Amino acid sequence: VPFDVYLLRYPVGSLIPPHRDPVPNGRHFRLNIVVRRSAAGGAFVCDSPIYSSERINFFRSDISTHSVTKVEGRARYVLSCGWILR
Repeated sequence: VPFDVYLLRYPVGSLIPPHRDPVPNGRHFRLNIVVRRSAAGGAFVCDSPIYSSERINFFRSDISTHSVTKVEGRARYVLSCGWILR
C-alpha cells in the first residue's frame, strides 16, 4: 500500500487554497492530526469528510475538496498520513 507521513508546519500568514489530490488509480485517503493549533485561523475545511473533530480529520483527498484558512497568531502543526488503496 503506497503511503506517506509528514509533519507539516503552517507558518503565520500561510493558507492552503481549495483543492483535491488526484491519483491515477485507486482511492487516496488522508488522516490529519492537529498537533498544535494556530492562535486564530488555520481551520481545516473539507466538503465531505469521513470523520472530523477539533483535532482529527479523516477524508478522501482525491474526491473531497479541502483547504486551510489563513494561519494567524502562531504556527500550526499537523501530522498528516496518507495512503492509496487500489
